[in-house]
Amino acid sequence: ESSNENDSSKSFWNRSETLLLISSYKEIEKDFTSGKMTQKQCWNKVAQMMQENNINVMDEMFGTKPWVEPLAEAGSNVEIKKNRS
Repeated sequence: ESSNENDSSKSFWNRSETLLLISSYKEIEKDFTSGKMTQKQCWNKVAQMMQENNINVMDEMFGTKPWVEPLAEAGSNVEIKKNRS
């Protein structure tokens, strides 16, 4: 049983969950740096590996977080906003 079911505001991982996360990451570690997959695709792959072992805490950790906003946006398609002081 996963201990994160006791309190929805916190995640606590037991030893087997932690070891599975580490081994899943190591199994596809090269994909994180190769540029062939996005970070999101890589983490989705890790999440899938975790779900195959009946561990479903990844959505809680990496799901949508509406309170998180980037400090800045960069890119050639981003409109430049000038502050007028």
